[in-house]
Amino acid sequence: MRAERGQSSASSSEPRWVAQEGRQEGWKGARRRRSRWFVAVLAGLLGVAGCGLRADETIGGETHFLRTCELPSDTCGPFDCLGRVCSWSCDRDADCASLPGARCMPEQGTLLEDAEAPRRCDVPCVHEDDCQVVSAAHRCEAGMCRAGVPASVTPSSTASPELETELDPEPEAEPPAASGGGAPELCAGGRVSLERRVVLGDSFFATTVPFADALEGRERYDDRARLALNALALGGRGIEDQYAGARAERPVDLIVMTGGGADVLLGSCPTSDPPLEDGSPAVDASCPIIAEAVAAARDLLARFGREGVTRVLYVFYPDPLVPAVRERVDVLRPLVEEVCGASDLCHFIDLRPVFEGRYDVYIQEDGLNPTEVGSRAVAEAVGEALDELCIVR
Repeated sequence: MRAERGQSSASSSEPRWVAQEGRQEGWKGARRRRSRWFVAVLAGLLGVAGCGLRADETIGGETHFLRTCELPSDTCGPFDCLGRVCSWSCDRDADCASLPGARCMPEQGTLLEDAEAPRRCDVPCVHEDDCQVVSAAHRCEAGMCRAGVPASVTPSSTASPELETELDPEPEAEPPAASGGGAPELCAGGRVSLERRVVLGDSFFATTVPFADALEGRERYDDRARLALNALALGGRGIEDQYAGARAERPVDLIVMTGGGADVLLGSCPTSDPPLEDGSPAVDASCPIIAEAVAAARDLLARFGREGVTRVLYVFYPDPLVPAVRERVDVLRPLVEEVCGASDLCHFIDLRPVFEGRYDVYIQEDGLNPTEVGSRAVAEAVGEALDELCIVR
């Protein structure tokens, strides 16, 4: 949901997402610089002593970086115990450049909108394999790579011996006894293979890390989402144009789409100054940009049906972290869900449960668009919907 050249920008009076670039370092910054100097010297000495060391070994990755810790603690080696994790504090990604896969991120439990939130070098993840960039002993726990925590699977034989006992999985619970011969398999009748697939949408799908690139079976998807001219109604129904361009090349079976974000971001709603005396929201369904977006979504789904589309997955945004945009999205969401529910083709995916508690990891500093790991989480939600609908991923 990004304003682009060629489309009118939102009112300058609306709140904007601004990341605070500079913060006073104080004694913590000085301590961090001394620690990094020590690690750099140590790495240099190790480099003289032998070749072929991985970055995680040089910095003590398997026993130190992103290992869980308790304060006070002397188990973090060259790192500090920050929020019960061995890491460095940081101001920007460049501060973490020497650590494998690391980014400068707010500590878990804080939101990006808190400019003063403490930040540390961390490695986000969705799957266990994402943490192999750090070491074989690191696991994906609650969206972040960690060592020294219980594993969700049996530890690899390459895991560090000192972590072997800590990584032992808990005993599996006994499976529930089947009754009446057991429940039927979800897709007992088989799965449908839909090869002609298209992705439609705005910058939420076409951000710096395109959502389509994270989809399983990426080669089967024709990605038409774009950063400009991407509204449902505003500025000429750009999402419908995306579909028309795809269908001009070949018929379409499956559509994965989002839409409406650009409309509410770039348009305006004439409203009373909030809050209203009766406590009702300042924006409602009578807002022209919202009403027009809903009508365009209804028309678009009707066109899909006429032209032989088999299934539409309508992926709707998590809560924007920009208050003025969130107010409009909150009104738009149930209206689009109702339109989707009235169509035999449409399956609605609400991303709020996917992003709940993970906004600091899944949303960029603009407060609107997903990070790389956020896009992958969206792709997994789409994959789960395909499973539910018995469609081959």
